[in-house]
Amino acid sequence: MPNQIPEETKRRAVRLVLDHLDEYPNLVTACETVSKRLGFGAESLRRWVRQAQVDAGDRQGASTSESERVRRLERENRELREANAILRDAAVSSPGNSTPDAADRWLHRRAASQGRAVESVCQVLREQGVQVAARTYRAWKHPQPSNGSSRTRSSSTR
Repeated sequence: MPNQIPEETKRRAVRLVLDHLDEYPNLVTACETVSKRLGFGAESLRRWVRQAQVDAGDRQGASTSESERVRRLERENRELREANAILRDAAVSSPGNSTPDAADRWLHRRAASQGRAVESVCQVLREQGVQVAARTYRAWKHPQPSNGSSRTRSSSTR
């Protein structure tokens, strides 16, 4: 796992490179020299410097806040697409002649085959007012033996 470098250390390293950039022939050489002194990768430092230049408006590109906004919107879009797919599947599985348990199992099997977690399916449906329980699927998928439960009953009537 890569080392997490504190933000303050990153900012100081970037400031050091930018303050002394005119002493070096190019950005790569400046980053290599400074990164050796500070003990982390030259390429990482170069990326931090370039992003700082973009954020300051000195270089073309997407700023940090724009990139974060795009990531957040993409995540939201992905979640909404998944919720729509779950709701479409739920509409197809609405019980005509099948019991709610059978419809639940069909929906959960379909969601599992598409890589969706049972809990996320249930959450989306509950938000729409449909009562679907994850335990229905789990009880069907992993049935308990019918000859008794794992709990033992003791009668203490002496």
